[in-house]
Amino acid sequence: MDSSAFDIMKNLQDFDLKDKKTYKPEPMLAENHSRFVLFPIQYNDLWQYYKNAEAKFWTAEEIDLHDDLQGYQALEGKTKAHIIQLLSLLCTVDSMYDAAIPSKFSNEIQIPEARCFFGFQIMQQNIHAETVSLLLDMLTVDQEEYRTDTLELVSRLTSVGRKMSWVEKYLTDTDDHFSKRLVAYIVYLGIFQSTIFTLIFHLAGPGNKFMPGLVNTGKLLLNLAAKFRHDYDIYLKFYNNLKLHLANVVPESDIRSMIAEAASIEKSLVDDLCELSAGSLSIGRIAVDFDVLKMKIMNSANDLSKLLGCGVLYQGKDPLPWVEQVYNAEIGTHHAGDAKIAALTPVKQRTETLQFTIDEEF
Repeated sequence: MDSSAFDIMKNLQDFDLKDKKTYKPEPMLAENHSRFVLFPIQYNDLWQYYKNAEAKFWTAEEIDLHDDLQGYQALEGKTKAHIIQLLSLLCTVDSMYDAAIPSKFSNEIQIPEARCFFGFQIMQQNIHAETVSLLLDMLTVDQEEYRTDTLELVSRLTSVGRKMSWVEKYLTDTDDHFSKRLVAYIVYLGIFQSTIFTLIFHLAGPGNKFMPGLVNTGKLLLNLAAKFRHDYDIYLKFYNNLKLHLANVVPESDIRSMIAEAASIEKSLVDDLCELSAGSLSIGRIAVDFDVLKMKIMNSANDLSKLLGCGVLYQGKDPLPWVEQVYNAEIGTHHAGDAKIAALTPVKQRTETLQFTIDEEF
């Protein structure tokens, strides 16, 4: 090799070394060989998120699905079809990753308090899948072929394929550093599914409150959507809090890019729904404005971006403020677990009362 070629190779190697980002070791990924039991709690903030989720635990058996079948049958065909499509979307791509991603984090993160949350989240998301499947079976009784066709139809939507590609790019099939994957999961929780929840909350929107058939069915679907979204809100807050324990800071440009890409994919879901409904989607008596739905997604992206410390990405205010009002009202009605949260004793205080002694009388 002549000297000029050698110099070129050396310069390329030097450039490559300078271009590579160096990361600090992440303490939460390091094995702790001196910690054999859960108590005493060392990460009280993470433990409280686990106890919060645990206090609001619910099961599919708590929801009486069959009382609402008659109300559903009274709805017009288009509204019923839209409801089945939304439930099918909840059953497809998200069910593929709901358990896989927290399981992967649980294998990497060595903090027992965080692992308690991961285990609970996986169980809770199994309950989500069970509940939606039961509801789909109930609403499409004796229509197995129609149910299967709808599930296959939504699984082939362009937006669903793009979402799967996004998940693979940032979460499952990537060599990105742990810190970036953690932030990517926060984006996943904050953006994807937001449109489905918004559309279900339309059932309690202006004009639908006294529509025949929606009185019972609407209550059921609103209850489920509120429970699902509330659980996702807890996940989002937990992982955002977990991010505070990172030793490495993800560049703001990377975070904004991931949010913008996810928002674009979620907006493409609106386009798919527009195509499925031949340009006219109605939930009960409310005609859905597709442009407003996209504005709602951008508003959700702004909220997430601010949560992650990146400021706003898009201009404009929340175009559907009543959706949040419906959600908050539904949560206030159905979450009896709130009383349990208020009664939780701080971990430090509780563990101080659990002192082991050998001088007690039996």
